Amino acid sequence: MRLKRIFCLILALLMVSIFTFSFASSTKKIVTDSTVSIYDTNQYDYVMTGMNGTVLYVDSISSNEYKNLLKILYPNGILDEQGQEIGGINNKEEVREKFIAANMNAYTMINNQKSKVNLEPFYINIENGSNGEYDYLFYKACVNDDVFVFPSEWRTQPFGFIPSSETNSYYVYTDRGIWSIDVNELRADKITTDIFAGKSYDEIRKDKIDNGGFLLWIDNVILSPNNEYIVYRTNRDTNDLSAMSIWKIDINDGKEEKILDAHIDNDIVGFISNENIVVGSTKNTRMINVINKNINNIAIPKLENVMVKGVCNGKLIYTSYENGSSLSTLVANDVNLNNGNITELNKFNGYITGFPVFSNDGNQFAFMCGNDTEKIAKEVTIVNLNKNEYKVLGNKEGVNVENIIWVEDEFLIKNK
Repeated sequence: MRLKRIFCLILALLMVSIFTFSFASSTKKIVTDSTVSIYDTNQYDYVMTGMNGTVLYVDSISSNEYKNLLKILYPNGILDEQGQEIGGINNKEEVREKFIAANMNAYTMINNQKSKVNLEPFYINIENGSNGEYDYLFYKACVNDDVFVFPSEWRTQPFGFIPSSETNSYYVYTDRGIWSIDVNELRADKITTDIFAGKSYDEIRKDKIDNGGFLLWIDNVILSPNNEYIVYRTNRDTNDLSAMSIWKIDINDGKEEKILDAHIDNDIVGFISNENIVVGSTKNTRMINVINKNINNIAIPKLENVMVKGVCNGKLIYTSYENGSSLSTLVANDVNLNNGNITELNKFNGYITGFPVFSNDGNQFAFMCGNDTEKIAKEVTIVNLNKNEYKVLGNKEGVNVENIIWVEDEFLIKNK
């Protein structure tokens, strides 16, 4: 059974507070005087849940630690007065790896007490279009029967990383391909092809460059909630520089196929169900079934600066704002998966920033907000779609909200 998700906000000293914006009257507000429970961690950047319910908290390398690392690797600076690169110390890679190992940590939390987890280093071999093949350092952590892997410099790694820790599946992608990480053999296996229409990647890339274009073999990679499909965009099959097609990989049989022809509005918003993706965030919004390729238009209202900001489990959120205004409207909707029709559930007006984040089951979402147009996000609103109610979390000390992560339902983790 999956562990219930803890709601983790990267912010500080949160309390339930009064919110000053005009929220929709159909949504009931919850106001309490009690302080929200917060783990005083100060440093967790990522949280993963294992197949058997173990929660792993990862403390990645901070910006200050990177500054210290650069001083060690390049004691005389990176560039000289003429702008030429200074070589740095002789054993940079060895020193870098030791520094990362000393500053990259992972923990479990038992009875509100954190316990450090041993990390096993290993390398995976991948490639990108600019630099070709290279090895990259990863870490493996084992807690009871749960296994986790993550990049050594998570957040600044030069590739996309998709952890599906609850299914023990991990994926890496670049503009050159997608790889699945084997947690037992500690290697990365490429799951995308290097051939299209009888031509290799290099041949297609050369053809596009010769014609004044460029090749984006892999882009906008998203994993389905049930870990059965990966979708991505590519321009390998079109000469239109502004258009991309959408392809699917079936994780079970490895089959890779196109599911949507090239179009300018084919940005992938996300999976709205295990089998349906939503594409077109600003216009021409559609829902595509990745199995039978059926397409249903989604009738997003024609508003100024409208954008679909998130989808999950049959729900869709879009925002809009009037030109010249800093105030936004956020609308949560229910989507009929058979025909794409939408029904409005909640509406919020105010200074809304960033992207809303759904809980794992899609029954709740949270978004960052502020008190006026002079301030950046300092509060978080949590909306329960089933109960048609919301509550606002604010912080007394005015620390800016940096990020939102769902892990469980009841507890908050303080970070930074």
